[in-house]
Amino acid sequence: MGVGLCTDVANQYQPMITSDGSGGALIAWSDDRSGTSDIYAHHVPAAGVADPAWPMNGRGVCTAAGIQNTPVIASDGAGGAIIAWGDQRGGTSSDIYAQHVLASGSTDGAWPTNGRPVCTATGSQWYPVVCADGAGGSVVAWADSRAGLNDIYAQRVERFGQLGDPEPMISRIRDVLNDQGGRVAVEWTASYLDVSPSFELQQYSIWRRVPTRAAALLLAGGAHLAGATRAASGANDRWIRTSIHGSQTLYWEYVATQPARGFPGYSYVAATTGDSMSGSYPYTSFMVLAEKTGGIPFWASSPESGFSVDNLPPAKPSPFTGNYSGSSTALHWGKNTEADLAFYRLHRGGTQGFVPGPGNLVSQQPDTGYVDYLAGGAWDSRSTTRPGGWCGSL
Repeated sequence: MGVGLCTDVANQYQPMITSDGSGGALIAWSDDRSGTSDIYAHHVPAAGVADPAWPMNGRGVCTAAGIQNTPVIASDGAGGAIIAWGDQRGGTSSDIYAQHVLASGSTDGAWPTNGRPVCTATGSQWYPVVCADGAGGSVVAWADSRAGLNDIYAQRVERFGQLGDPEPMISRIRDVLNDQGGRVAVEWTASYLDVSPSFELQQYSIWRRVPTRAAALLLAGGAHLAGATRAASGANDRWIRTSIHGSQTLYWEYVATQPARGFPGYSYVAATTGDSMSGSYPYTSFMVLAEKTGGIPFWASSPESGFSVDNLPPAKPSPFTGNYSGSSTALHWGKNTEADLAFYRLHRGGTQGFVPGPGNLVSQQPDTGYVDYLAGGAWDSRSTTRPGGWCGSL
């Protein structure tokens, strides 16, 4: 017998169907109940009955003037769907429009009423097809006669109803020079929504990746979990958000916010989660979000990574003294004050100009004194704070 989704006395035709991801289906069709063709949709859950949360006989997706027909539908991955169709509201030629229907049965308030214009070029655009973009939006393709011949065009409509790629893009993550390390400059190109005079964006937020366990500890300590939106936060609030990349869930902690000024690009100096050492370059990943007021809605860049370097050598150990007595020499040098000092290396050579290296290394230690029991002959020693650092000699 089937399920009656729409039993209005007018004609309903050109049905298209997609999965809701939970064993049910979403259906879109052309509908003549207003006297001209409009676009409607309905949801059938896995139970096999018309969803009572949706309007009886379906939700009006587009009821604008003129003819709307040939709908196509793709899942948004969250129980709703993106629906595209041919639209003649502008006259006799056909354009392409699209709308987002939520799992709740309402149309998405972030999208224009009666749909987002996907293509309103000269000539006619018709016979659309649609597929999910894997990020809550879709890619729509259609036949197009703008050049006088039939061509094929396509356009992305992302989840908040913007065309193309409104996401910012991290262009570079570089070490901050001449510092003690632990910082990088995150640089990104602006979203195309960040332009004068519209200034559709309010801000950019910078996020740093944290391990899953660290994120759990932060949340247990009172950090807020940001969902699809993030409300304006106090100065001391901590935020954690997630993102899905393939089958992996990544966790991010909020770092800072930069106002959107209509510039072509921006940068922010952010702390890293580790610093480079000899033979080790721990990377820190960052993500940038372009946000409207209060972070609603937002567009996220792809993650990018970089590492920081301690570019400043420690100070020269001073004073550096030696006291020869019998068969030993007691060496002493002044203690360095750098907080990140690892150790001192003591080297011995036969001439004052010798080059410290692995072959003449005597000691590697955190202390500032050493007794050398080398007997007889002239020799020279050097204390270095670390490879590439200062050295003292006597």
